[in-house]
Amino acid sequence: MSTPRYQPFYCEENIWQLCQDATLPVGAHLVAVITGSGRQQRQRRCALWHQRLAPHPGGALLWDYHVVLLADAGPWQVWDLDSDLGAPVAAAAYLAATFPGQEHLAPMLRPQFRLIQAAAYVAALRSDRSHMRTESGAYRQPPPSWPPPGGGGTHNLDRLLDPTDPFIGEVVDLPSLRIRLACR
Repeated sequence: MSTPRYQPFYCEENIWQLCQDATLPVGAHLVAVITGSGRQQRQRRCALWHQRLAPHPGGALLWDYHVVLLADAGPWQVWDLDSDLGAPVAAAAYLAATFPGQEHLAPMLRPQFRLIQAAAYVAALRSDRSHMRTESGAYRQPPPSWPPPGGGGTHNLDRLLDPTDPFIGEVVDLPSLRIRLACR
C-alpha cells in the first residue's frame, strides 16, 4: 500500500483520496462519517480517544465530525489517518480504544456513524471548503494541495453530517456498528 495522501483537519478529503487509491486492499470498503447526536449542527460533537491532536497521548478529543474508512479484509479494519493507533487497525481493537466508556458519556457525545459505500462517497462528496474558512475568508487550517472533492461543486458536507438527512448511506449507533462488523 502506498502512503495515503493526508492533510490535517481535512478528514473527509483524506478519506475521499484514500477511497480512490488503487493500492488499497481488495474487498468491501465503507466510509464512516462520525458525528455526535446533538440536535443542532453546532451541538454535534463526538468524543474520540487516540487522536493525534488530543491534548495528551491516548486522551479524548471532541470532533465536530470525523471520517474514517472501513475495509473488509476478513476481519474488518479501520483506516483513521488521524489516529495514533496506526492504520489500518482491526475494527474491534479500534472501536474499543477509540470509543471507550460510552456509558459514562453524555448521550449527545456518543457517536453515530453514517455508513456509505466507498464508491458512492467518492461520487457524492462535494466541497467548496467553505466550512474551513473564517468570516473574512481566510482558511482556519491550511488546505490540501489537491482540488476539492467534486471540483468545488455545490457543497454537501452538511448533509452527510446530519444524521436525520436521508441523503446517502445508513446511520447506525456504536452497538449496531459492532454487530455489523462482527466486533466482540
